[in-house]
Amino acid sequence: EGFLSVNRRVRLEHLASLKAEQRTMIFYEAPHKFINTIGDLHRVLGDREIAIVRELTKVHEQVVRTTLAQAEKDYTENKIKGEIVLIVAGKKAEPTDAITFDQAVEQARGCNACPRRCGVDRTTAVGACGVGAAFRVARMALHAWEEPCISGKSGSGAIFFSGCPLKCVFCQNMEISRGCKGVDLTEDQLIAGMQRLIDAGAQNINLVSPTQYAPALARLLRRWKPPVPVVYNTGGYERLETLRQLEGLIDIYLPDFKYTRPAKAAAYSVAPDYVERVGPALLEMRRQVQDRWDGDKMLSGMIVRHLILPGNTNSAIEALNWLHSHLPGTYVSLMAQYTPMPGLERYPELTRAITRREYDKVVDHALALGMDNVFLQQRSAVGKDFIPAFDFTGIV
Repeated sequence: EGFLSVNRRVRLEHLASLKAEQRTMIFYEAPHKFINTIGDLHRVLGDREIAIVRELTKVHEQVVRTTLAQAEKDYTENKIKGEIVLIVAGKKAEPTDAITFDQAVEQARGCNACPRRCGVDRTTAVGACGVGAAFRVARMALHAWEEPCISGKSGSGAIFFSGCPLKCVFCQNMEISRGCKGVDLTEDQLIAGMQRLIDAGAQNINLVSPTQYAPALARLLRRWKPPVPVVYNTGGYERLETLRQLEGLIDIYLPDFKYTRPAKAAAYSVAPDYVERVGPALLEMRRQVQDRWDGDKMLSGMIVRHLILPGNTNSAIEALNWLHSHLPGTYVSLMAQYTPMPGLERYPELTRAITRREYDKVVDHALALGMDNVFLQQRSAVGKDFIPAFDFTGIV
């Protein structure tokens, strides 16, 4: 393969084209670009065995056998000197849990993608999520309202999927999560839409509410991995078996941690098992990805979101305590954007926005715990103006 392009987009696209190669690959690199190249190789190719050869055929030749993941940890500064040759192992044979198109269809015929495990044949009917087997999408557009490291300057390439395993009574996207408004797309059409977002400058491909399509998305991403990070933007209600199908395919996990109390999860999302599901799911996501940055942009990693609900600051504090104990150092986003939606007459406690005092109480607790990696949100983000228009932008 020789020298990689100095243009990062071209370099990433070239590496993406090599992702399926099973032969050993050889790259040449200069010392001052070594760290960035190791990072790009790891993100695009996944963890591979490598040999780092310095001053090949010369008196001071040095060979270090390691992996891309370990090299990222060991070489944190550009202290390596001399001519560098990187020998990278080819892709191993597909793991046994990789699914073919036929297997994805078979899973859809007796769907167990989410914890509801409805067993519905989604090729002929809708599952508990409200949708069939086809990718149903309501919007594909650059999105500026995520965390700054996700949206960046150009925007996140957000793909809003229809349907949802959860039944949140306060959902801002009720039109698509419960109403299932959207356009059915084939795999090729979805890939084409992703490419249009990338061409428009998307910092990443942001899969919003993807759980009900996860097995099919795993198959798509094995076939075609975008040259920008892939974000899995989920409500946190996941099966471990489903998440493991995504290993090596997702760069950034962006899960919600909605509840710490089963009674709340049952009342507000019809998911009494949410609490027992979300903890193991968060730990599995954390196992799969490591935090990597390019300046202010997150290239891979995890951010756990918690939407603070009115009158629920104690639950929010419990969530922070759990995260501090089980996922120390993981980035957390404390969201103040709760917007009361129509139809909440049975839940009078949810018919108002949160107060400044409520938000400050939760933030103060995060600071008291010594949590440094916390994204804060202005309370001005409340309101229907911040809800995207699900008008099939980018689709038709």
